[in-house]
Amino acid sequence: MSPRLLLVGGPGGSGSSTWAAALADDWAARGLSVGVVSLDPRFGAHTLTTHRDAVMVRPEVDLPEMLSSAARSWGLDPFVVDQALALLSATGGPALWQLPRLLERFDRVVVDAGAQLSGLVLQAHRLPWLLSEAGPLHSGWLRATRPVIALAMGSSAIDKAGASRLAAVAEDAVRLSELVMSRATASVLCARNGSPTAKVRHHACALALAQCRLGAVVTAGDDVVLCDGPPVIPMWSDLPRNWAEKLADPPRESSVRGDARDGAVTWELPLPFVDPTEVELEQSGTRLAVAVQESRRTFVLPSLLARHVATGATVRQGILGVTFEPTQPEGTS
Repeated sequence: MSPRLLLVGGPGGSGSSTWAAALADDWAARGLSVGVVSLDPRFGAHTLTTHRDAVMVRPEVDLPEMLSSAARSWGLDPFVVDQALALLSATGGPALWQLPRLLERFDRVVVDAGAQLSGLVLQAHRLPWLLSEAGPLHSGWLRATRPVIALAMGSSAIDKAGASRLAAVAEDAVRLSELVMSRATASVLCARNGSPTAKVRHHACALALAQCRLGAVVTAGDDVVLCDGPPVIPMWSDLPRNWAEKLADPPRESSVRGDARDGAVTWELPLPFVDPTEVELEQSGTRLAVAVQESRRTFVLPSLLARHVATGATVRQGILGVTFEPTQPEGTS
């Protein structure tokens, strides 16, 4: 499937802006309207495009102000608001937030993410988690700092109007997360100009962790090796003809093997570029945090694992397998 949203990036100096501009121009030359978003407002791909239908798009959504205003209406803990806004403002947050709307305006959208590629795709998954935790975090703050108000409000830490606004923003965040994982989105990882393999693999690991489709790797030679086995990702030194149809689409879906009613089950996630020694896990109820190198993502586990605990993990043939055992009921041995 040819994508509609293309994320281009890699280590600093790897040529991502040049390639993002070339890909945007090629799409525009085929009669498509193309929106070009650069996370570097001064030297990004928008300064290199040549086709008139490859249009520069500035992030128009003032994400911090929008959420700050909503948070004030919710009456959220100021510390939580500050932390949330710091997170959302970093790593291209405003540009990320407007991508679904840009796809309604343009036939195709190209994002020149540069060295922020890994953070950008993971940011898309942090937004729903952060918004889903806003209510519980606020409840805890009220109980600790304003116990009388907390007692009066009971379980309604956020009033109905605030809860409605929070739900609307959370729905937008979920759609954004789903967009990053969908086949409508693909990424091109640039590894030219002597980019260290370790840095290139860092971005590849983050893309896998975010379940974002890695379509191709741009390299000047065969010196970049991301993994020993599958998936086979096309390596480009020049832009091939009909490149959009040639982008790889490796498996990215998580799955569960086994029957939770009968005992142990295994939760699996494709992580093809990961060294087993680099994986760290942390479970909290039905949430599982997976960390690889400096990248981290929290997954919501299937409900059937609600009474299971992670007891071990392996990475074999590019698949992370986490074993879950049922917890022992109280009073049993």
